[in-house]
Amino acid sequence: MNKKVLIVDDKEENLLVLKNFFNFFGKRKDLEIFLANNSRDAFNIVKEQLPSLIFLDVQIETRTSGLELAKKIRDNFPNDKIHIWAITAQTHKNFDDKESIEQQCYNHGCDKYFTKPFDQKKIIVEVSKLLDIEIPSFTKEKMGL
Repeated sequence: MNKKVLIVDDKEENLLVLKNFFNFFGKRKDLEIFLANNSRDAFNIVKEQLPSLIFLDVQIETRTSGLELAKKIRDNFPNDKIHIWAITAQTHKNFDDKESIEQQCYNHGCDKYFTKPFDQKKIIVEVSKLLDIEIPSFTKEKMGL
């Protein structure tokens, strides 16, 4: 059974960086990567593909649409094993927010929270564990794992 990953970001360069990140796992036939640059397309991919993992930029389209998408996914797929990992450049709370962006991510259904630029070693290990994908020896050597 293929492992499916959805990457959601409204910036093309960020989509490509995250997509290319999966090259650390080598060429795999059991891993499918889907890309979306807006919440509508992302939700449609979730409905059709039920990915195991979603890398979700918090600020797609608007300041909170990534959070709204995470909540919509949780509301519509409560029993599915979809892991949502929030990725954001925003690391502090705004003046009008009562809680940190990290707490907002968790409150909207995200399982993990990473800030950009993210720690590649940490995410390689986390993805490997979550998707049960072995880290190839060339990546272990290159990354010092």
